[in-house]
Amino acid sequence: MIGIVLTIIFSKGWVIRHLNINNVILNGFLAEDVYMMQREGFINPERQDFECKFDKTIYGLKQAPYAWFDRFENTLITWDFNNSKCDISLLLFILHDKILFILVYVDHILVTGNDQALMQTFICQLNKIFVVKGMRDLHHFLGIKVYRDETRIYLTQSRYI
Repeated sequence: MIGIVLTIIFSKGWVIRHLNINNVILNGFLAEDVYMMQREGFINPERQDFECKFDKTIYGLKQAPYAWFDRFENTLITWDFNNSKCDISLLLFILHDKILFILVYVDHILVTGNDQALMQTFICQLNKIFVVKGMRDLHHFLGIKVYRDETRIYLTQSRYI
């Protein structure tokens, strides 16, 4: 899917931004009750038999990536985005002649579209809910180096060779 999206983006000449969400796993809300025993060194001596109940996800919980994506996806849906029918990690916003593509892989997010002002507004709105870091032009994504010249787009994984 990423190859297809990048082909569309570069053929249209759209700008693409690579974002990261700070501590992405800590942004998910749990749909069920999750408890943990008090850890050694952090046991309350007055309540040694108590357990900790989580309200949000933490690293190591199997539910964490799903809870994060569910919260992110629901946020975008309230902003009139729709999921792509072929890839759930691709969210689309289309209003009249304005288009935004959001491609999500855990904490790596690509934002592109045909309206840079709309892109910037989206990024600012996203930053109000999640702490966005690393707003930059796309150079690397999921271990793939991305660059282009006037006629071609190049995707390489030379770091893995």
